[in-house]
Amino acid sequence: MRLKALLLALPLLTGCMWGTPVSKFPAAQSPAGATVSYVLTGSTQARTGELFAVDDQYIYVFKGTLYRVAWARIRRIGAEKSNNEFMLYTPSDRSPAERARYAPISRFPQGLNGELLAEVLRRLDQPRLEEPQ
Repeated sequence: MRLKALLLALPLLTGCMWGTPVSKFPAAQSPAGATVSYVLTGSTQARTGELFAVDDQYIYVFKGTLYRVAWARIRRIGAEKSNNEFMLYTPSDRSPAERARYAPISRFPQGLNGELLAEVLRRLDQPRLEEPQ
């Protein structure tokens, strides 16, 4: 009986050790968003930057300049897992659920619009959002 109880309690006592540990996930170490890598439709070049925000139409990526990238233009996207390893995947239908996976690991998980967007652009000394070419 004690053996059964011990075997049942063992997983609870040792904790879950599945996935990337917090110590190796940069987005969990600071307020900065995760690093994302994305490829635009019609391109083979992967672009990377800090994920600032996500909404139902765009991702906002910072790499010296704040870019607004339409989901419709993204062929592949992935977030840094650890040590510059990226899990790239092809969005099958770019559903709201797929898009929502990225919001919690962005710098602004609540979104970036209105006064907050204006303040971010002001602090970046950037007159407007840029779109990648």
